[in-house]
Amino acid sequence: QDYPGICMCPEDHGKCDNNVCIPNESFCDGKDDCGDWSDEKESCNDCLAKMRFSGSKEICDGIEDCPNGEDETVELCGCPSDHFHCSDLSNQANDTNICQPMERLC
Repeated sequence: QDYPGICMCPEDHGKCDNNVCIPNESFCDGKDDCGDWSDEKESCNDCLAKMRFSGSKEICDGIEDCPNGEDETVELCGCPSDHFHCSDLSNQANDTNICQPMERLC
């Protein structure tokens, strides 16, 4: 169903690439519910793709919801507020990309 003029889909609905909202259970069900096939992508078995489609607030919430933790990676979420990346401070691309506790900052 199309919801013109709104940015978010109703609860239990996901947003297609063309801004059509469909029920979450229609994601990757083998049918083109969106009208542009954006609900039937190759990443149908991907936990993070399903979470993104549904607009999940559980992405980057500090709790690993996907079996491999892909919804909480540093690359996706950044460091926690009490940590930093050395590379952010040094502007050196080859510097460590590991989150460091603020206590290590001097």
